[in-house]
Amino acid sequence: MSTILSLPEELIIEIMVKGDHRMLLLCQRVCRTLNAIIRGSLPLQYIISLAACGMRHGLTAEQLQRLHEHEAAWREVAWSDGGVITHKAARDLPTTISGGVLAFLKQSDGPSDDSGFGDRLFLLRIPSKLRGVPGESWELSGLGEMSNICIDSAQDLLLFQRACNFHVRALSSGKVHPSTLHPGAFDMGMGSSDVPTETPIVCCEHVAAIVHEHGWSQATLTIKGTVIVWNWTTGNQVAIIRPVFARIGRDITFLDRTHLLIPASASDSALKPGQNYELTLLVYDFDPSTTVFVNKVATVPYCFRIALPVRTGITTFRQARISANTASFSSPVAPCPQGYFYADPKDRIITLEVTDNNWMQGMEETAELYAPVRTFLAYIAAHPPPVLAASARGPVNVPWEAWGPHGAHVVRAADQPYIIRRSRACGMRVLGASLSKKSVVVADYHPGRVARSANLDAAARVRARTLSTFSEISQGIQSRLAPLVCVRKEVPLPKELQEASESPWTMLCEDALLAFEYVPDGFEISRVFAYTF
Repeated sequence: MSTILSLPEELIIEIMVKGDHRMLLLCQRVCRTLNAIIRGSLPLQYIISLAACGMRHGLTAEQLQRLHEHEAAWREVAWSDGGVITHKAARDLPTTISGGVLAFLKQSDGPSDDSGFGDRLFLLRIPSKLRGVPGESWELSGLGEMSNICIDSAQDLLLFQRACNFHVRALSSGKVHPSTLHPGAFDMGMGSSDVPTETPIVCCEHVAAIVHEHGWSQATLTIKGTVIVWNWTTGNQVAIIRPVFARIGRDITFLDRTHLLIPASASDSALKPGQNYELTLLVYDFDPSTTVFVNKVATVPYCFRIALPVRTGITTFRQARISANTASFSSPVAPCPQGYFYADPKDRIITLEVTDNNWMQGMEETAELYAPVRTFLAYIAAHPPPVLAASARGPVNVPWEAWGPHGAHVVRAADQPYIIRRSRACGMRVLGASLSKKSVVVADYHPGRVARSANLDAAARVRARTLSTFSEISQGIQSRLAPLVCVRKEVPLPKELQEASESPWTMLCEDALLAFEYVPDGFEISRVFAYTF
């Protein structure tokens, strides 16, 4: 009987190159022959290395050396090779960032309904020598008034709101996006008083936004509201999410194409030091069914609970915000340059900023929580909701002890001023608080890159390898999981910024670490420093 080993080696490699890294790693364990073939094949080793670096395939296996240099550049990041960005809109902070594209909105002083006097959008693509992505800048005008702008560089997507409509354009040209099945704008299906007041978020063909209702709470800075999901290609509403048992926060994010994470709280009352103010991360799974026009989301939400003690002042107001992750949820499609390789859209970390504010005494304290997307998705896959009657259904409560100690990382900020501002997360990398305004800290939570880091000892490597696969969570084995680990790199800022009177704003995107220098005693940006990879 013929087996795959009877085929010529070139044909075996041609077959295996169509698989993924998991298949190759399993084949290496089958026999010595397959192990030797895989180890000796540059294309197959390239596929394995891509997965280990949190990247996906771009062109050919000849880029393996570039891949290793790219990872080393992030691990040894420094400003010595950085430069100053020259851009006509660079005197403002970016309105939004996606991948390596920065968008700067210039609002018009003319009539809002006249496209000739409309807002202008300046766009800047950060170059990457190692990924083979060229730098580029362009301007979009004549689109009229734009608000709540959202971009997705991987899908060449520009989405903005005007009145009760979402407008869908190609980011590269400003023309109607070629994937749309409508004339380029669709009605959100709501009254003028219920339009979204926060920036929408995009994942693949879905766009989601919070519709605020009356009932804003000064005590918790949370809002009674509804989350609505649309399909931006068709303009149809896909899901309506209205948590009746909690007050949702002011940010939401996708975990994947059909899972939404919503910070919420169950209480409005002011707190005293020592009390636990319980925050909840609600995860909803909506089914974008083509047979149902609007899904009311009858699925049971998961409530991942976080308990943080209050330590500030006599009475405390608490605010939880999600720091935007600038990585795209989609793989690059034409005309967007994908480079030789690109970040895996599934590798993302959720960054939650929790602020305790005592405005009466002028006291404030901040805590941060980092949790990979896979932490939530793996728990949900391993613990399906119980089958109950509709009248008995309620949220699935997940206490902190069941997911937090091994799937998240909580950090209490020290008593020094921040120089970190949003957007400060990209993929599995996060900009953390620094020891002074002379440097920033880049933390990498990708398990493969953590495991190979030379900065970790042998015990830490074992912990990182445990987190590299979430099979133990899938099997319900949590006691053996070690705490979430990361690799930190303190990066000194350029000398000009270290000597500046104002602390710079720093941001993270796919191919650069950015620092924005302020004009002294002003609100304008004088220079933008960039370390590109």
